[in-house]
Amino acid sequence: MSKVLEVLEEPEIRSRGSRGVCSVDHQNRAGYTAVMITPLASAETDEDMAVVWKLLREGNVNIQATQGGQTALMLGVSHDREDMVQALLSCQADVNLQDHDGSSALMLACCHGNVDMVRLLLAHPACDSSLANKVRLMGD
Repeated sequence: MSKVLEVLEEPEIRSRGSRGVCSVDHQNRAGYTAVMITPLASAETDEDMAVVWKLLREGNVNIQATQGGQTALMLGVSHDREDMVQALLSCQADVNLQDHDGSSALMLACCHGNVDMVRLLLAHPACDSSLANKVRLMGD
């Protein structure tokens, strides 16, 4: 990952980014961006985390995938990446965004049975535990 940071720091790449040529918010066909898949990366060193912080600060942490509507925060929660979830929350990730089914990051943490993640999200001042999803239970 440190090689990625070196490339991101090159003056030519930085200038391309300001002109929109090299955008960390560019979505692929499924609507995922470099920022969105950052929580899936294995950041094992300080240099790796420097790359993560750079991507999160440069991009929009609240973009939703076109297929499913997931955010980087939801992906981090779904993959039990507490370090990345903390980083995303520090970079103003919206804890209350909901995917196309109406699921929020908190709902995903509950579904995955990750008590520590649930506590982390509930500790965030903006977390709304009263949100409801769009999935109806049988008999409703």
